Amino acid sequence: VLTDFVVGEQHGFDIKQLGKLNQLRGKLQISGLENVIDPEDAMAANLKAKEHLEALSMSYGQWREMDGSITEAHVSILEALQPNRKLMRLTIKDYRGSSFPNWLGDHHLPNLVSLELLGCKLRFRLPSLGQFPSLKKLSISGCDGIEIIGMVMS
Repeated sequence: VLTDFVVGEQHGFDIKQLGKLNQLRGKLQISGLENVIDPEDAMAANLKAKEHLEALSMSYGQWREMDGSITEAHVSILEALQPNRKLMRLTIKDYRGSSFPNWLGDHHLPNLVSLELLGCKLRFRLPSLGQFPSLKKLSISGCDGIEIIGMVMS
């Protein structure tokens, strides 16, 4: 049972290793996402096909950029890590992008009951909470720069 996957800088510890593990069940924590350089590698992890995952935690460590700037690749990497539609709990830790991925706001996660955003920095806009009809718990902690939290319920 794989519950924690740490993305490393060395060959063999890249996120592509998750690609064929489509029978993962329950909870998966992916840490070290700051080590993912290529959005194609993130796409190869194929999180969308892991239909038995109920909870996903994605966390970033220390960013290498001293000025806090994030390249477009970092935003594209999180976009490529789109989870399956059945996901019930999602945690994103220490994300530094200028926007959240499109899949977080397009009714892609209709079964999401818990969303946690922890330590996310820079300016970003949250999707309308109406995009999550099953949401029961929203936790935002240590997130500087949230511009707007859309409250429109659909």
